[in-house]
Amino acid sequence: MEDQNIQIVRECVDQIFNAKHFDRIYDYYNEQCILISPPYVGLGFALDDSSGVQHVILSVADNGPASGKLQVGDVLLRAHDAYGTWEGYEQLHARVWGQGKLGTPVTLTVLRDGETIEVPLVRGRVEGFHNTIAEILSLWQHTVLSEMPDLHTKINQILGSGDRVAYFATNTCTSTLYHQSAVWTECNIVRLEDGKIVEWWGVEDGLSQLRQFGFRMTEPEKELA
Repeated sequence: MEDQNIQIVRECVDQIFNAKHFDRIYDYYNEQCILISPPYVGLGFALDDSSGVQHVILSVADNGPASGKLQVGDVLLRAHDAYGTWEGYEQLHARVWGQGKLGTPVTLTVLRDGETIEVPLVRGRVEGFHNTIAEILSLWQHTVLSEMPDLHTKINQILGSGDRVAYFATNTCTSTLYHQSAVWTECNIVRLEDGKIVEWWGVEDGLSQLRQFGFRMTEPEKELA
């Protein structure tokens, strides 16, 4: 069974990630497949910007700072913290305003039911998201095809045990937004059932990717002991 599951995951990467055959997505994924993201410090919501003109709240983590304050369907207009203000589609798209130091405040401006609302939040630990493949498919497809159409994933190591497959891979692409190329790695653990992927845990080196695109980090001021 391990060999069969490994082959399914290899084909999934080749057909969906590399060949971009998104019309075949459910050949490899169960329609209720859960994608589980790693914990992080931030605000605890995901955005859908596949329209190309606005950022809409796609999901809100039950355990994050945004729980009970933001709603699915809210349109994000502006983000402001001690370091700057981001507004409009292009500025908000980089999403550098979301994650940050634990306990630091961020004020968001959203459009809800025709009304503009200010939402103060404080960055906290978010245990991760549990989105279905159906919820993120349009966003995933838009991001890949519009922003990194030459994305290629090479599996370097892959292992199978029972109903699970784990692999380590290298990604390469050229960003159509920043006109820079990047290479970065990722690790994933996949659980299969009846020949299809039903759960997916993944983590990738997004910081390395962003730095290669041209983003810069600055050293924070040292706090007095």
